[in-house]
Amino acid sequence: MAIRKGLKIARDYELPLLIESDASNIVRLITSGSHSLAKISVVIHDIQNFLASMPISIISHIPRSCNRVAHAAVKWSVSNVGDFV
Repeated sequence: MAIRKGLKIARDYELPLLIESDASNIVRLITSGSHSLAKISVVIHDIQNFLASMPISIISHIPRSCNRVAHAAVKWSVSNVGDFV
């Protein structure tokens, strides 16, 4: 959901985007182009469409240890209500 929201913001402001995620399964689903029957498939499909419609957008997997600041921000946002950009 966070990746989809970030892509929407980037598209609305016409920004290039580099997405790095420690969720290797999600990155694999997004980049493979496959269409799963899982509940998350609607979100994955939306993300794939956003990526296809943007001139420069990259998504890649990185280990959590390389993304400590983002991980801390996500942990903080879970305990707070609302959207944070």
